[in-house]
Amino acid sequence: MGGLGKAGGTIFEKTKVVQWLDKNIVPHLPAKLRGQYKCPPTEKPTGQVATVQGTTNRVLPKSHPIGKSLGAASRAEQIARKLKMNASSPTTRQVLNSLDMPVEEFISKYRLASIWGRLGSEVRGMTVEEAITSSKMARKLLVDGRFARK
Repeated sequence: MGGLGKAGGTIFEKTKVVQWLDKNIVPHLPAKLRGQYKCPPTEKPTGQVATVQGTTNRVLPKSHPIGKSLGAASRAEQIARKLKMNASSPTTRQVLNSLDMPVEEFISKYRLASIWGRLGSEVRGMTVEEAITSSKMARKLLVDGRFARK
């Protein structure tokens, strides 16, 4: 049952641990304690709240988990792997969920206006996907949580 360190592991791993406890530990408890034992509720994968570090549980729009397909990886997953991006970060998920959006619209909705001075004029007419694949500076400015709109 690896992966249950300080971070807590995934929901699947937690469920496996609870199932193991129910199967292997509960039968060995004294009869009067068996009725008192209750399995802790497992977390539900839906309704995740994505927050930015340094804020008070502020939810970022469009930061829901990226869609995963059964057979092959989705386009967002492929781009995240190719560019070695942290797909579990809320700001990265926000970018990956907005790949088809023009950079100008993305920045006006989700990022601070101060990054316009750092972005080149050639990036302004691109989509978010084109910008993050063509320029490291654009990728940094669009993904970094410091520039997320508060």
